Amino acid sequence: MTPFKQYEAKFAVVIPTFQECENLTWLIPAIITNYQNCKVIVVDDFSEDGTARLIDDINASHFSSRVHLIQRFNSPSYAQSLLEGIRYAIQEGFETVIQMDADGSHPVAEIYQLSQSNADVVIASRYVRGSKVVGVPIRRIFISKLGNIFLKLTKQSRVKDQTNGFRAFGKNALRVLKSFNSSETGFSIQIEILRHLESQNLLIVELPTTFEFRTIGNSKFTKSKLLEAFMLSLRNGRHQ
Repeated sequence: MTPFKQYEAKFAVVIPTFQECENLTWLIPAIITNYQNCKVIVVDDFSEDGTARLIDDINASHFSSRVHLIQRFNSPSYAQSLLEGIRYAIQEGFETVIQMDADGSHPVAEIYQLSQSNADVVIASRYVRGSKVVGVPIRRIFISKLGNIFLKLTKQSRVKDQTNGFRAFGKNALRVLKSFNSSETGFSIQIEILRHLESQNLLIVELPTTFEFRTIGNSKFTKSKLLEAFMLSLRNGRHQ
């Protein structure tokens, strides 16, 4: 991948993690090496796989504290980890925040197009023309597509991919998210955040992505959790 050092503005990458040390070993250096003005914020749910030690080693050996670790010691929560990372980035003065997962499904090279967009929210979408989904079980693809179509119709949303966790938030979106709170703990936070931002009439665009199923570690986004996310979203929608 060609480094983008001379092009990009300052931005932060927020990565919620749990037991992802093996993937972070290559992911963090890949991000930092290719994006000179980027800071990586890892929000970890007290993993016991050496994540904290790895980040200390990366900062000491190569990148001079360009990686910040937030350790959560409460109940594991993808949703709360994500929100805590975004709030920290806002407090640090970043006007662009990239959200991504640590499992290798979100290509580091695509951070560039997300960070360069003038839209308020940019989604790396699996369901627009030009996208590719690689190595994902057919049943999971079917459930995800069907669920997203259902959400799009029932929620009157124009967004085709409401559940992929590879997104960019610009300064207008961050201004909204600064005071955003949620009681959710799981992946339904993806839908809830998007719904809240859509209600603020922000410019949301979807760009094609290459989504590759993880090759290291076990997926935490099971079919049951995907269905749970859709059901929670529908429940919350009835209360709005």
